[in-house]
Amino acid sequence: MRPMGTLDDEYVEKILSGNTHHLVMLMDILFRKNYIQPKSRIINISSVSGRKIPFAAMYLVGATKATMEALTRTWAELLGAHPNTAGTTVNALLVGATATDALLENAPLELTERAATVLKTGEPILGPMGMGRPEDVADVAGLIASEKARWITGGVVCANGGYFSII
Repeated sequence: MRPMGTLDDEYVEKILSGNTHHLVMLMDILFRKNYIQPKSRIINISSVSGRKIPFAAMYLVGATKATMEALTRTWAELLGAHPNTAGTTVNALLVGATATDALLENAPLELTERAATVLKTGEPILGPMGMGRPEDVADVAGLIASEKARWITGGVVCANGGYFSII
């Protein structure tokens, strides 16, 4: 994460390429090579930063996550109706702060302290300053991937412990 006024071309290209360009190309290749079968489940991992920037330095990442959510809605419509991929659902999973190694290595102190608490107790922290476990996100992803979620497509499903809600 870099604040405004500290960006360079290499950093911007890395963020745009990793979060937008590669996603678009992957989906295109999967579609072109017929890897996406009818009734497939596609889940794009979004972030609270695509809706509400928790830290000013996340604004560029947030912009790419918002773009991914727009692409999710488009792909849901295109793939759900295409004869080769009929019934396929495409959703975004909006993830909040999660106690992972990457967070522990890169996040501000207030987040790493909450992550340490979650890892120690094994219990997620709910609410606007929440912190989840990787299993909390995986459980929601499993639900979206299940047959029971066949009617959910083009949506953004929150797995963030109440940090941010979408209605």
